[in-house]
Amino acid sequence: DAINDPEDLATFYRIVLTNKGSEELTNITIDFGSYKENIPRLLPNEKIVLSPKEVSRDYVIVTTDEGITIEKKFRIPSSLPGHH
Repeated sequence: DAINDPEDLATFYRIVLTNKGSEELTNITIDFGSYKENIPRLLPNEKIVLSPKEVSRDYVIVTTDEGITIEKKFRIPSSLPGHH
């Protein structure tokens, strides 16, 4: 899930990456445009949350050595109770 969470003074981006398969994923690259993050492996049912240093476009591309490619547009979450 790719989230763009605008706050009063700054915008925060967050990526939630979950391996929903039965095999581990290896050499995962998360491409934010001008910045890339590399994760060596993600075990089955493992979930990680990343907050990138910078984002230069409105979507993220995730690739793995297993041939998986996902392009996901950042979404703005609906307001949470107690947040405006």
